[in-house]
Amino acid sequence: ELRTQSNKLDLLTTENRHLQNTVSSLTGKVNQLEREKRELNDGLVSLQTEKKLGAQSKMSLEKQLITIQEALKEREEQLRSYEAKLNSTTMSNEKTKRELKK
Repeated sequence: ELRTQSNKLDLLTTENRHLQNTVSSLTGKVNQLEREKRELNDGLVSLQTEKKLGAQSKMSLEKQLITIQEALKEREEQLRSYEAKLNSTTMSNEKTKRELKK
């Protein structure tokens, strides 16, 4: 009877050791997964920050483009005005030449 109890105790001790090893192994795996989760979250935050900065940069570039387009329109209007003045002056000069030839 004592021997049977001793054998059962040995089996339970072995099983307990095995379960402790399993728990230790699983705890290590959980810790590893938590580290990986933190790394992924850090990466996600980094990507979100880059996306935000990219969006801000895009908006800034769009504003610059609008400013450049507005300046271009102004220059085109100035050019048309100068061309009109040049045409007027050229016509006036030709008229004056014709009158001088008479």
